[in-house]
Amino acid sequence: MDKQYFPTDIEEKWVKIWSERKVANTESSESFSQVIPPPNVTGTLHMGHSFQYAIMDFYTRYNHMAGKDAYWQVGSDHAGIATQMLVENNLAKKEITRKDLGREKFLEEVWDWKNYSEEKITSQIKRLGSTVDWDKYRFTLDDGFNEAVIKAFVELHRKGKIYRGYRLVNWDPSLKTAVSDLEVVRQEKDGLLWHIKYPIEGTDDFITVATTRPETMFGDMAIAVNPDDERYKELIGKNIVLPFVGRKIPILADDYVDMEFGKANGLALDGVRSRYLQRSTIAVDADGNKSYRVISSGDGGMDFNKRNAMDVNLDNGAVTGILGLGKTYQN
Repeated sequence: MDKQYFPTDIEEKWVKIWSERKVANTESSESFSQVIPPPNVTGTLHMGHSFQYAIMDFYTRYNHMAGKDAYWQVGSDHAGIATQMLVENNLAKKEITRKDLGREKFLEEVWDWKNYSEEKITSQIKRLGSTVDWDKYRFTLDDGFNEAVIKAFVELHRKGKIYRGYRLVNWDPSLKTAVSDLEVVRQEKDGLLWHIKYPIEGTDDFITVATTRPETMFGDMAIAVNPDDERYKELIGKNIVLPFVGRKIPILADDYVDMEFGKANGLALDGVRSRYLQRSTIAVDADGNKSYRVISSGDGGMDFNKRNAMDVNLDNGAVTGILGLGKTYQN
């Protein structure tokens, strides 16, 4: 026996054997099956994949040796948005955009990348000696397979297992689509922390809200204070008058509010953060600019676009007494 281990020699031998061999007990009355979590065609496999596949391989082999008809489905995932982002980034290195190529040429680039990544992934799985049936390999956009995925989601929706609702998303103004948390690199930047005075209905008093996004005040539908904050307990249940808009909104109790945040009094809840807030729409356009549809006390509604949402600039003297000076704040 050699004193030194030569992985290439050993692995190459078993790659050929297990990529051609199939495990099956077709006459068995018992069966075992599992689906490989299809890796995205956005690159190559990592140690996490190999660890998971080793465990799945063990279960397949164990059940096969126990006399069951064992089957392990292998395949890969198109990961459309992530793959598109990767291909666009590769093109950007050549100072080319997808618009420069046009739809058809860009799709060719995507499929070329898919073939490259898929070849790498399958060779890695084979090198692990996984007991999968390569004749039944599937890609999520294969004919027939895609229709099956759509049918599964439609059925889940009809049964009430999944639903469509408003959620915060990571919008990419370059790709013009939402991307997952995995594709987002979060960075802290110096911004301004504003203190906005919200007049309390029927009094000369006000409650101050600290926020880094004063422009979202137009969509506010409630103000929350911490129920344990002795300063504001008596305000719970009262209303405030939303500045500029004139709409009355309630003061609610919510222990989510950090009493120390911004050294201010409350937390403004906008239309995307509370189940109560359904009268206003705060959204972004394809380029990432905010737009607002707010309900006022007078007319049926007003539309504002971008940060300088109205003629009254949030930074000028016209809002003196309502908006406190912005202070540097990292967020």
